[in-house]
Amino acid sequence: MIVFKNLEELKKNLTQDKKQKTLSPVRFINVDSISMWHEVKNFLATEKFIFLSEFCSAEDTMPNLKRFYTALKNETKNCCVLPLSEFLRVRPEIAESEIKKILNSFFQEPTNFRIYFLMYRLKSVLKSLEIYDVRKKNCIILLDTAEENNYSLTIIQKSLNLKLQGTRADGFKNYLKYWEEKPKESLHVYTNNAIYLQDQKFFDDVKVISDAFSLLRYHYNLPVELEKNFGSREDWEKLAVSVTKTGNLEKAFRYELNTDSFKPSLFSNFHLQENFQRWLLWLWCKIGNENFYADSCAKKSDSPKNWIEQIYIQIFDSNKNFSKVYDERREILSCLQVSLPEKFVDKIRQADKKLALKILTDTSVNEKILFFEVIRKFKFTNYDEVVAVLQKNFPALANYLSDSNGIFSTEQRAYFRKYRWLKVTNILSEDFYNLVNEIAENNSQNIYSLKSRNQLVAEEYFEDAAIFFVDALGVEYLNFLARIFSSPEFKNFTIKYQFGYCNLPSITEYNKDFLNDKNIAAEILDLDKIKHSTKKYPENILAELNFLSALKEKILTTLKNYKKIIVSADHGASRLAVLVRKTKFDKNFESKAREVFYGGRFANSLSGDKEKFSNFIEQNDKIIFADYSRFIQQGGAGNEIHGGATLEEWLVPVITIERTEKIISSNKSSAMPNKKRGIMANKNFDI
Repeated sequence: MIVFKNLEELKKNLTQDKKQKTLSPVRFINVDSISMWHEVKNFLATEKFIFLSEFCSAEDTMPNLKRFYTALKNETKNCCVLPLSEFLRVRPEIAESEIKKILNSFFQEPTNFRIYFLMYRLKSVLKSLEIYDVRKKNCIILLDTAEENNYSLTIIQKSLNLKLQGTRADGFKNYLKYWEEKPKESLHVYTNNAIYLQDQKFFDDVKVISDAFSLLRYHYNLPVELEKNFGSREDWEKLAVSVTKTGNLEKAFRYELNTDSFKPSLFSNFHLQENFQRWLLWLWCKIGNENFYADSCAKKSDSPKNWIEQIYIQIFDSNKNFSKVYDERREILSCLQVSLPEKFVDKIRQADKKLALKILTDTSVNEKILFFEVIRKFKFTNYDEVVAVLQKNFPALANYLSDSNGIFSTEQRAYFRKYRWLKVTNILSEDFYNLVNEIAENNSQNIYSLKSRNQLVAEEYFEDAAIFFVDALGVEYLNFLARIFSSPEFKNFTIKYQFGYCNLPSITEYNKDFLNDKNIAAEILDLDKIKHSTKKYPENILAELNFLSALKEKILTTLKNYKKIIVSADHGASRLAVLVRKTKFDKNFESKAREVFYGGRFANSLSGDKEKFSNFIEQNDKIIFADYSRFIQQGGAGNEIHGGATLEEWLVPVITIERTEKIISSNKSSAMPNKKRGIMANKNFDI
């Protein structure tokens, strides 16, 4: 091997070399630039050029090497072969063996003629040859001028019907002809054989565009982290069409997803999107900024389906910036409408209860249900800790559990705090059961020291006011209502919170008298229906929370037509009076000749046997239980029951909401209901 640093030295050597006889007439001359290719080619100006293109049997076939070698062996004059390097450039797997074959084919007798092979940028192959025969030491010549050259070759599958900017050669024969004439710049070769070269490992800047993926990879700079197996052939083809139309990958993402930038709202209706759109969104995040939660999850996933699973579970490993990660993840999940991954559900159930509560969101029904599973693992002493987390993760449930200072007495606050906890955890504890019994023994004294609901409503009502009636709205919800009425929408209203006892038995039949001769703004029955439905725990509580949350807008709409409304109810209801059944606390009595009502919570009074019962109130010729006792009665009790005289059944809120400004609406007269009670008595607002 001989190395020259400049063209003049090479010319001098080649001139001297031609004057000598040699057993090896072959000379491989490698240059590093197209300009030097032309210089050397012009200098050689041999008697004959042998062009490889002439050995191609068709426009898009490789040269027939057998015919080529036969022609070489018959040469007796100086000749220059072009362009062997460009043929070997697309067939790198045979480059070394073919060069060796040529070197070993011309050793017969001394001769003066030379066969020059002008090679371009094939130095790495030529230098790697192991040549031990001294007769061949001058056969490989390197012109190492250290010139930079950005020439590249792109081989394109013709069936893709692409028209890329740049010099074009149709078929391999024309590709070789291009180099046999005046090569000057990077080249695109369009051939039907690109698909056979797509897995080839080239030793120079050669790109094969045999399909849509390779088009994106090599012509539109598809990021290296995106691999072909990430999508189907159809996916890549659709994306390639869009990229070709828009100009680049980023613009294609925006165009196909109809957005100006990536945003969590793109996950809306993810389950309804076409697979292609899901796939695009996944790819976009896969090449995105790792500081965004969706991006980091995409990088750890191998499909859109696995990506969604990662969005759910990766937060378990997020030790840094947990709050930021949680907020980003929650925003995404609030847009998703997909089933919870089983892996996520399992991890929640196996995780530490504090971490599980910290990770859960209220963005889907199934995840809300998991909240109840996790909360059941806590003790009542963790009440405030649990509520503090729920204020961010599940505000509606937090609002139900939260206390409103100043509304209840200390004893009442303690009672309903424990009642709500047990309702949420679906447990009747022995200490609360005993508390109910203790209160029941003195119910008449304690409860009747309060004002009745009828009295409170009468004190607050005036001619232009109206009653907003909510069936079964017990005092347990007073804290929740106080929370929603503290929102900015109620800033122009004065709100007063009170509660009183209803008539016994605590059923609607005995508790609509307070509506007589009053304006009825609304009469909503949905909550009572939920309590009497067959919904299972905790879906029943979720339905109540949904109802209460939607109640806010109903009240705001109603307030447009009144200066003052009074929100109240006929009675409350008890979940624990249902949970007591078939437990060691279930104290039940045979009805005998009595007529029993509402799951046994009260019955007709009979003389002579009342002494058999304890903790009851006799009113309206009825025996009404003030604890969780019951008369045996056929049939289920539903989710909750009422008719008795426990605090949750007996006490109801009376909330007055009065406008501090004049009513702006000019349609008051047409919107006002008839003042006679009963005109809207059966109106049902579907929430």
